[in-house]
Amino acid sequence: MSVALQQRFRGVIASVRNGEGYGFISIQSCLQANGDSHELPTSENIFIHQDECSEDLKVGMALAFEVVPDPKRENCYRAQSATRWVEGEIVDSSGVPGFGLTNVTGGALVVRREQKHPWHFKAKKVDEDKVAKVVENDPMPSVPRVETELSPEELRQRMRMFMAALYPTMFNFGTDFDVLEANDEQLDAEVAQARADLVEFEMTDAVAKLDAEVKGFKDIRGVMKTMHDDGLVRPDTFIPMRNLPDMFMACPVWYGFVESEKREGVAATWENSDPRVSESTQWFVEQFPNDRWAHTFQMFNRRVRDIRSYSGDIIPPQITRRMKQALTVFDYVVIATPYHDVAGMDWQDLEWIRQIDPYVLGFKKGLPVFFVLGRFSDSGTFPLFNEMVADTMDFLETNKQKLKGFNAGNSPYWYCPDTHKSGPDCFRGDQLGDHLITHVNKMQQAFEAGHLFSWLRGDWSPGMETAIARQ
Repeated sequence: MSVALQQRFRGVIASVRNGEGYGFISIQSCLQANGDSHELPTSENIFIHQDECSEDLKVGMALAFEVVPDPKRENCYRAQSATRWVEGEIVDSSGVPGFGLTNVTGGALVVRREQKHPWHFKAKKVDEDKVAKVVENDPMPSVPRVETELSPEELRQRMRMFMAALYPTMFNFGTDFDVLEANDEQLDAEVAQARADLVEFEMTDAVAKLDAEVKGFKDIRGVMKTMHDDGLVRPDTFIPMRNLPDMFMACPVWYGFVESEKREGVAATWENSDPRVSESTQWFVEQFPNDRWAHTFQMFNRRVRDIRSYSGDIIPPQITRRMKQALTVFDYVVIATPYHDVAGMDWQDLEWIRQIDPYVLGFKKGLPVFFVLGRFSDSGTFPLFNEMVADTMDFLETNKQKLKGFNAGNSPYWYCPDTHKSGPDCFRGDQLGDHLITHVNKMQQAFEAGHLFSWLRGDWSPGMETAIARQ
């Protein structure tokens, strides 16, 4: 077992023994620090003690470390001098392990994703000063806007590590994390045994949780395979959920797939002047449970738009194909558009020249990322992105007085996560439309101050609200 002294490796923690101060790094996740195969002559996981790590051991955490022979286990290793792996962005500041799977050290930069695509030559012109202000607000700072050129095997290994980071519990079942040629023989056998044991103990909830976890793992792995085959495994297609407001402000008018048994009820909401708030709307609002995000999302999407009512840019065939598969995997699949003119029937007489090039987004409950499954131009996430956010802010500035149309209801249905109330109790005595106009004024102030997206998330520093109010 010859290993060069002080050679550095990296890998993901597969398990931690709570209260005992040690855990194990998955040998399947291990690489040399430069990205090459680890070449360690062992198939056993690597022991790690808390005393040898600079941070608290956690399942799914990526580490950089050295190894020495384990004196207690034959043909095994233990880690020492371990630190959290950051250089290759296996773990980034957004708290999404594995997110930067293709933005690794050593690859050649090949694409700048903010380049304009020929598909966008027909896009409407947007005020350059507003676009510059969007840049000042720094949308999606943790999402790389450049790509690296990787070998097929390097990319394959990054996908393994991404899946391992999203589903670390699968380590316990001898899982093959390979996306391209998955072998589930050992996984299925061990899951079947674990399931039988849980049934014997009459642990019904635990059985359901295990089934859901395995299904989710296999479903997302299938999506990853499709995205790989379509060349979509890039840093700009795996977006941390905390950056949902940033994405939303570029394309705030959404169309969603509605199951056939719910279509009649969804259609009825467009005939009802005061519909109840849908479960899907409440879920998206609860991702940032504060009234600023709640008001922003609902004033564009108070009612669910059935994807069947979509009318806009022609949907390319490859997008239709991806959507068809995504509907079997994700909890929510939406066409997110910059079509502000169809914001809703509650606004008064909306007229607006549309921007182009919608996105298709996939969301699965419990995951710390959402997926950019496609864009009609297939040009990447960021071309025209800043212009689209600027167009949304221009739309709000021009049309905010038309929000008075929301005053039609005396006690409207509206989801307010801060108070869990609706109507006057939620709006502190204001009518809804007047309250939304005040809300948009505050949005504009936050935008001008350069922190719109943190304001929407609710993670601003103490005193920031006062500072905005004084400007």
